[in-house]
Amino acid sequence: MSQIADDSGSDIEDRLDIYMPGVDKGDFSTRKTKPEVRTTAVQFSPTGRSWAAASTVGLVEYSLDESLVFDPYDLDIEVTPLSVRSVLADKEYTKALVMAFRLGEQELLAEVIEGIPQADVQLVAKTFPEAYLERLLTLLAEKLAKSPHLEYYLAWSCHILNGHSRFLKNSSAKMMTAFRQLQKALAAQHKTMSGLCNTNRYSLEYLVSRAVHADANAEIAEAAEAAREMEFEASSSR
Repeated sequence: MSQIADDSGSDIEDRLDIYMPGVDKGDFSTRKTKPEVRTTAVQFSPTGRSWAAASTVGLVEYSLDESLVFDPYDLDIEVTPLSVRSVLADKEYTKALVMAFRLGEQELLAEVIEGIPQADVQLVAKTFPEAYLERLLTLLAEKLAKSPHLEYYLAWSCHILNGHSRFLKNSSAKMMTAFRQLQKALAAQHKTMSGLCNTNRYSLEYLVSRAVHADANAEIAEAAEAAREMEFEASSSR
């Protein structure tokens, strides 16, 4: 506290800056020292691998885990993981997803978005707030690159792009980073899946051809057996 400037007890003459060009009355806001950041509370996580501090510049968090990123958006005191899961259980999917984005926890986001039934994805995507679209597209790009639920996230991507096409087109400059991430993830999945699908197609064609040849051989064998039986009957009648 002693290092923070307090001009309440100083003289006006001490705070006048008569050297500023074009100024006759001086600058009454001149400080002798610059204010420093103050911290009012520090809390450590139970694992001891991260800690958070409430300071004059906001809430800051430090962690030894690179995957842990605390990036809240429009955070409110009522937005907690428990309340998000409660809203999700009540099938208010759009509200739950927005609350999860406001909290900014990656694990909770994955839990909420994958807890939405695929039959409801189109409606949720269509009514999703435009303010969170960039964050949602970034999340979809990450999930498409890593998640095994490929069809589910492809459906999300299609419905978001179709349902908000006009807004995304008008905001293309702002959304360019998210678009590139999504395109990169889709291209990587297409390359992987196309090779796998071609291999499976050739394997299926081989198995089908073997089955056809096996059926043909069986028919030939049955015909030959029937011919032998007819010859045997003919010779017996003689």
